[in-house]
This record gives sequence, structure tokens and C-alpha cells, in this order.
Amino acid sequence: MQLYVKNIGESLLYYFPAYTEPADSIVSSVRCNLDIIQQRNDLNKALKGEGLPEISYRISSDFGKVFVAQSSLFLINDIFGPTVNMCAKINHM
Repeated sequence: MQLYVKNIGESLLYYFPAYTEPADSIVSSVRCNLDIIQQRNDLNKALKGEGLPEISYRISSDFGKVFVAQSSLFLINDIFGPTVNMCAKINHM
């Protein structure tokens, strides 16, 4: 399985390609979200140890079709589509 990650300004968008069963993709996404939430305290302890300010973040998820644009000029593929747009809108709420 290939995981796609996209940097959008101050946001990270990650995409889990569909498994055989859509429920498996949803479970993987939710587990990743929970892991990211659980890591916040450890991240902030490490930042504090370096004299840096704490961070906070929001997490949003959406399920649906995503398009992958492969580029011959860049090593990183781009992801886009209505699901990506909806997730970005959810996150601002």
C-alpha cells in the first residue's frame, strides 16, 4: 500500500488508497488520526525540551474518491478531488 501525503500551507493531508473492503481504509484512517492525537503530548514535551513553543492541531477526515496526478517532473504525486476539498473545508470549521 502506498500512502500519499500532501502539504497544503500549514496542513498535512494524507490519503489511504482503497483496500479490498472500504471499511479497512476507514479503520486505517481512524487509527492514524487517533495515533496523531495521542502523540501531541510527546511532541510538545520534545519541543519544550528544545525551548520551542507547544503546538496544537485539528484533524478532519472524509471518505470518497481521490485522484492521483503523477508527474514526470516531480518525485511527489499530487492528490486532488472533491473529497480533498471537503476535508479542507471541514478542517476550517
